[in-house]
Amino acid sequence: MLKRLSISVLACLLFAGLSGTALATSYYDYSDATGYTQAKHSTADWQRLGRNWDAESSQKAIDTSDDGVSWSIDNGLTWGHKDLTAGQTVKFKFDMYKKEWGRHLEDHLKVWIDWNQDKDFTDAGETVYQAAWDFKKENGYQYGDGFAGISKSFFTSITIPDYAKLGDTWLRARVVCSADNPDLNKMTSTDYYWQGEVEDWKLTVNPVPEPSTMLLVGLGLGGLAVFRRKFQK
Repeated sequence: MLKRLSISVLACLLFAGLSGTALATSYYDYSDATGYTQAKHSTADWQRLGRNWDAESSQKAIDTSDDGVSWSIDNGLTWGHKDLTAGQTVKFKFDMYKKEWGRHLEDHLKVWIDWNQDKDFTDAGETVYQAAWDFKKENGYQYGDGFAGISKSFFTSITIPDYAKLGDTWLRARVVCSADNPDLNKMTSTDYYWQGEVEDWKLTVNPVPEPSTMLLVGLGLGGLAVFRRKFQK
């Protein structure tokens, strides 16, 4: 009897341990900015930034699936993630992809930049863009139509403010449906929303080049041109 009881207790403890481990492992899409309060989502079945979405069991330093945010320093001729310069006007692009359409009315996009590098996005001027996508109205879809996916790019131009601290800082972009976040103005940069995705991108803000440096560069280029002409003769 005692032996049977011991085996039963051991089995129960083992099952509880395995169940506890299984229940403790939850997968989310996490924000990546080091030292910032976390944001996370459970599913991208309705909307996401870009085409890729990554389910993680814990927060990582950088989410390699991030692909929905880019910017241009030449007014949209080329897109990427280049360093910026204080006072520069930069064109940003945010790609939202809808895998499915549920019963919600809108998809919400909001973007923050931590200009003063104080590890949050709550200071004045740090909410840099927001938009709502009512694709039913734009595309004429009705609930139940079904589709393989549809994308939309959102563009905005942002001038690096004179109070922005130089060096590395972070941009956070987030998409969520209106079922989770009915009021776009109240959408937060942290905490949890069930649907959607969050992406963090490191921005490097460089100082404006000194006039003397620009002069030296110009003289150097001019001298090189003269040397080439002489060499060709």
